[in-house]
Amino acid sequence: METLEELVSNETAEVKPCTIRILPKELWASAAETAIKINPANAPAVHQLKMAMPDTVIEPDKLALLTAKYWGVGGVRLTVGFMDNPPADLRARILSHMNAWGIFGNVQFIETTQNPQVRIARTAGDGFWSYLGTDVLSIPANRPTMNLDSFSMSTPDSEFFRVIRHETGHTLGFPHEHMRSEIVDGIDREKAIAYFMRTQGWSRDQVIAQVLTPLNQSALISTAHADPNSIMCYWLPAEVMKNGTAIPGGRDIDTQDGQFANQVYPRLVNLHARDRTPISVVARFPQHLDVFAVASNGRTMSNWWDVNSGWAPWFQLAGGIASGGGSGSPVTSVARVPGHLDLFTVGTDNRVYSCFWDQSSGWSGWFTIGNLTCRPGSTVNVICRFATHLDLFTTASDGRTMSTWWDASSGWANWFQLSGGVAANGAPVTAVSRFTGHLDVFTIGTDNKVYSCFWDEHSGWSGWFTIGNQVCRPDSTVNVVSRFQNHLDLFTTASDGKIMSTWWDANGGWGNWFQVSGGVASPGSPVTAISRHSNHLDLFVIGTDNKIYSTWWHDTSGWAGWFNVSGGIGKPGGQIAAIARFPEHIDLFTVGSDGIVYSTWWDGASGWAGWFQLL
Repeated sequence: METLEELVSNETAEVKPCTIRILPKELWASAAETAIKINPANAPAVHQLKMAMPDTVIEPDKLALLTAKYWGVGGVRLTVGFMDNPPADLRARILSHMNAWGIFGNVQFIETTQNPQVRIARTAGDGFWSYLGTDVLSIPANRPTMNLDSFSMSTPDSEFFRVIRHETGHTLGFPHEHMRSEIVDGIDREKAIAYFMRTQGWSRDQVIAQVLTPLNQSALISTAHADPNSIMCYWLPAEVMKNGTAIPGGRDIDTQDGQFANQVYPRLVNLHARDRTPISVVARFPQHLDVFAVASNGRTMSNWWDVNSGWAPWFQLAGGIASGGGSGSPVTSVARVPGHLDLFTVGTDNRVYSCFWDQSSGWSGWFTIGNLTCRPGSTVNVICRFATHLDLFTTASDGRTMSTWWDASSGWANWFQLSGGVAANGAPVTAVSRFTGHLDVFTIGTDNKVYSCFWDEHSGWSGWFTIGNQVCRPDSTVNVVSRFQNHLDLFTTASDGKIMSTWWDANGGWGNWFQVSGGVASPGSPVTAISRHSNHLDLFVIGTDNKIYSTWWHDTSGWAGWFNVSGGIGKPGGQIAAIARFPEHIDLFTVGSDGIVYSTWWDGASGWAGWFQLL
């Protein structure tokens, strides 16, 4: 195998260095003002400069040049667009390398065609370059902020690692590592000028600016020592170094780069969630989970797990903020196909919002669905009856039970009231599709009884009808499971907190309500139910002592007693999210007593695991 030095030596003629593009002088002051507004730590340390040079007058232009260009310490979420519309596979490949920085810091790049902040060109012969950090905001919308000279799917993979991750580092505000004094002091000035003028066609001034001008340490959030292997460092040939030893330069983000990225943009260590926020979880395929929650400050958040990489860090979804009424609007989700996610929530203006993720384009921005005004904190429940269709259900500001749909052939329909129904204050509308041409819908009515209606492709919407005489808490959730096409199981909480169930079967209609194994829920806590196979049910709830409980039903043994799951304790009135990725495995999620999101799992081969934090 080639050593790094051999690899670099063999590729010397092909290696193109990068230049950091500098704004026109007339924009320096305004760009510096923007940078400091976004991140006050960007401001130059004027007091240190005055102490070092007490008799020197520091001109405004000099201060502007000494201003760093990092984004906010709360993290980076930048939209990305492509100037020449390259194919989808190339766009996705470039974006994946840009998002490699997200492994180390709170960084996210999202493709969009609507006013992208980062604009990538591939102009041949123009070299590799990027503007530095917040300077991209000063570039006109019709001009690129980064150039990837002639990049295509046939470009060697090593160049995707070396170039795209390097240029993305500049977009994050990271300067060239080889311009640290430790490295610049070891360069033979005249030899370097001659070398770069000969190989790159640069002028003498360009070489001085791009290679030989040391960074101002007082304006730099930096690691203790220069890193010659940094992705932000040029390869510098032995012939330009005073000691005759080449600077290897970076081929990928290294450990010190990662530490630096996390210093500037710290990863979210713990997500502090809203106390009672329902967590939404989707398995797009059996070896992958996508999890959605709402932070204590309303930010719409996501995390994911993959069998090949484990858990990712939490990140904010497209800048979204969810409504704070009641227990707060959750983020609900559905996967119509394995490479696509659709998300929904009620925003701070109490309108319904959606965004989506697609494997070919990444995350979209949030957009409103119609002009419906909801109750603050309402839940938007979604059903996917087939891959190109969605049905949505929620409650209007006056409690009306509302629905709309999306179809690939026609887009979003108008909101409409479901058969004149009105829900109790705080009660969501839940639904299930037993087969593609049918929907069953449930809620708690204003008399606190359980109501249902249905839609069938042959007859349209039915009227609402009560299911027995069960009286519930006004804010109760009616959870429903269809174990097979002609059967439904319902679960809710009575007015005194008892955990109640009934069922419907095509052969016998609705059964009587009954208490499940003597269980009582914490006030406000819904009952979560899943069916891992057609003759089995698993239930989860937070009990009156705030412990996390489960029971199950099996057709040969009936209902088991309730038991505490691995010692877990949740928030009063909280929800347990549960999913079966395959029949002999369950994943659980909840907000713990400390406000942090926790998870555990059960596997048929090993039983229940302990709870752990999703960091």
